[in-house]
Order: sequence, then structure tokens, then C-alpha cells
Amino acid sequence: MRPLDLVLDRAENAIKCGAGWLVSCPLPSHGQGQGDRHPSVSLTEGDDGRALVRCHAGCETQAVVSAWGLVMDDLFERRDGHSGGGPCTSPKTTSTRQPATLKNYAAYVGLPVDFLEDLGLAQISYVGKPVVRMPYLDHSGEEVLLTRYRISISGKPKVTTKSGDKHRLYGLWKLEEAREARYLWLFEGESDTQTGWYYREPCVGIPGAKGWKSEWVEDLAGIDRLYFVVEDEAGEACWEKLAATPEIRDRLYRVELDGVKDVSELHQQHPDTFEEKLRKARENAKAWLDIAETEEQERTREAWESCRELAESPDILAAFSEDLERCRVVGERINGELLYLALTSRLLDKIVSVAVKGPSSGGKSFLVTSVVSFFPERAVYQFTSFSEKTLYYTEEPLSHRHLILTEAAGGGEVQEYTIRTLLSEGRLDYEFVEKSAEGLRARRICKEGPTGFITTTTRDKLHAENETRYLSLVVKDTHEQTRRVFRALADENAEEPDKRRWHAL
Repeated sequence: MRPLDLVLDRAENAIKCGAGWLVSCPLPSHGQGQGDRHPSVSLTEGDDGRALVRCHAGCETQAVVSAWGLVMDDLFERRDGHSGGGPCTSPKTTSTRQPATLKNYAAYVGLPVDFLEDLGLAQISYVGKPVVRMPYLDHSGEEVLLTRYRISISGKPKVTTKSGDKHRLYGLWKLEEAREARYLWLFEGESDTQTGWYYREPCVGIPGAKGWKSEWVEDLAGIDRLYFVVEDEAGEACWEKLAATPEIRDRLYRVELDGVKDVSELHQQHPDTFEEKLRKARENAKAWLDIAETEEQERTREAWESCRELAESPDILAAFSEDLERCRVVGERINGELLYLALTSRLLDKIVSVAVKGPSSGGKSFLVTSVVSFFPERAVYQFTSFSEKTLYYTEEPLSHRHLILTEAAGGGEVQEYTIRTLLSEGRLDYEFVEKSAEGLRARRICKEGPTGFITTTTRDKLHAENETRYLSLVVKDTHEQTRRVFRALADENAEEPDKRRWHAL
């Protein structure tokens, strides 16, 4: 079967159009959740026999193909002369090709249909195929904040979100139970969360392993302990995002289930002892604080082994200047050492900020970049430019870091004011009004410092109020300096220093 015929066999509402076809998009999220009322996916055959698929509404091709129960390889003619696909599922997908009915979903997760219906799950028809609708309710349990659809029982993708809906935690209306119990499970996805509710466990679902957002911390206020089950590599990534959220990590506990991947598998394999096993897993959970302390101790031990000789040196600045010259930075010993000290000051409560000045092509940026390379990546946050509100909305931490803006030119007044406030007050507070499901609501963003700032500029002076907050360094621009630079560049025997000991320090 040709790839094009294979797709036509799976697609709905095929209409002949020129040399190809138009078919309905199979994604429930198509058309802002209204479906593809008028076929808008074009199918044509390429010169090499491949099936060319394009949704004119902008749906991702891979998602469209997956919703047909196929994989991207099925769109290509195989080299052995046979096309992909056929009546059997591709070995690269785990789909059972069962229709996504509520009954099949209930059997797959091992939960009663009536229990799922009580949670608001319902089977609906989409372009002639069943999907399971899962509503995300607000804190009162009455208003639907967003809708997710189970479009596949075990294939990929399994779940899609209604177009235009903004992700939230699944189970906001259950959070009062967690506050009474004084603990909460954070699960990946809806099925694990539903399993937890079946056993009357206080839990909410994160929509996908990469779905956690720091703005949800307010929803978790008043809950003493937060337990997260690490399932796989994706779960590890989610754990890292949770642990990187300062507002909750002191309450965060890591759980690894013995012999099973997740709570759904625990329920299906050990329904009689589920509650006991889950309780023991919670008792054996490791606090983030303990994990972080152990990891920090190990990092410190390894770092000390790497940098002990340097740390005990009677003149670290001399050692630094020697290594900096090996990076072909010549004639800037004092400026280099001052920049090194300024970057080291990020660890203090009062941080030194620097403006490196000089003519165009005078080596300002090269000097800064070379010195920065002696520090770990987390020491700095670098820009070539940024918008007025970047520092308010960025997810990057600003505390005890240097912001580096190369070749600062004019800079808007708001940008100048933002930097000045951050340096003077040691934090940023920004309050604004945004539209939410509950109407217009005030939202406040707080970015903690202290933060330092390093910039390069061709201007003699910066903003009058900012200038007083910087240490000004002027790079050399003489004929002799230029000759020294050329000699350094021509030295074929120069070897870059090993900077790992500096990073360790």
C-alpha cells in the first residue's frame, strides 16, 4: 500500500482536490476545539512516493499523523519497495488502536466508569471518532478552566489540550483536602491523579512532565509537604523544575516507587496493598533539603580537590593574570583583575557593577568575555539586548548573579530605570492586571537580588544616575597595545589554560 493510500485509509471526509486530497484534521483541538468542520488537511504524493501532509490551520504535522495512529516513517516509501504502515501498527508506536471510549479508558487505567464520570469525564464524538473529555475545574469545583482530551488509549500523543486553553494544575478543587491532610501528591498527568483520588489520597496533576510552572505556587500555599514521584528521565526533568522553585522546594519530597513506574501501575499490580505501599513510599521519601545538602557536600568535596592548590595560593590574582594572558588578553592586567574581583563579589550582599568603556573594536567585549569564561555559567546572565520587561518575566534567577549587556547603546528609560532599581534596591517588584478565568486580577512579580551589572559601551558617560553605581574601566587604545595584540594572535605556540580549577574555585 502506498503511503498516500495508507493515510487516506485512516483519514475522514476525503475530498478530491486537484492532484491531491483534502481530509478532516483528526485533532480535537483543531478549530479552537470546534473540530475541522470543513476538511483542511491537504494530502499529496511527492516525487519520491512520500505522502505530503499539511494542516492549513497550523496543526503540527506529527500530531496530525499520530492522531491517525501512524508515525512519520509511515509517510515514506521504504527502500525495500514496500510502503510504511499497512494494516498493522508501526513498531515505533505503542498504540493498541483501541478507540478512545470512556469504557476503554476506564479499563486501561483500572478504574470504574461511574467513578470517572463523577469526576466529570465524558465520552464525546469528534469527526466520527470517540475521545474522552477531561475538564479541569476551578477551586470551587464548578467552573471549567480548561479542557483536555484523551485521544488515544496507549498511543502517542495520548492527550491534547483544547486550543486557546491555558494549562493549570488538575484538581484545584481538591486542594482543601490536602490542606487538612497537611500533605499533597504531585503526579504527572490525569490518570495517576484519578487513581490517587480513587484511594482518597490528596493529589493534583501536572499536565505533562515538562508542564510545571512556577506561577502555580500560590495554589499550593498552606500545604506542609509536597510529594513527587520520579518515574523516568522526563520525571527527573520535572523534579529539577520543582526543585528550582524557591517557594516550594523546602516542602518538596522525592518519592521512588519500588518495582513499579507510577501509581497507576501500583494500583493495577497491587490493588489490595496499594494504600500500605503508598504510605511506606511516602514515609521513605527524601526531603529536597537533605538531597540538596548531600549533593552540595559532594560537589564541594570534588571542587576542593580540583582547586585546592589555587585556593591556597598566596597570590590568586597573579595566577589569574597569567592564565588570562594565555587567552591572548594582553595589556589589560589591571582591568582584568578588577573584573575578576567584581565577578567574585556576586557572592556578597553588596555586589560591584562595572562599565567597560572604550572606542569601537577596542577589545572591550573580548576582555569581558575572556574574564567571564573563568567562572561557572550560573555566575552570569548575558544579553546582547533585552526588552523593557525582560527582567520581570524571565524565569532565570537574578540573585547573586551578574547581568552582562554587551555594547550598551542608548537603552530605553524603562530599561535604565529597571537596572537602576535592581542595583539599588536589590530586588524588583512589578504589579499589573491580567485577565483570568475569574476576570481581571492583580498579579505581582517579585525578582530577588542582589544582582550585579556589567556592560560595555563606546559612550564616555552612561545615564547620570546609573553612572554613579558602576566602577568605570577604560580599555587601552594605543599603537603599542595594537602591536601587542597582533603578536599574541600570531603566537602559534600559545595554549589555552585549564579553566576547570577556576570554575571549581
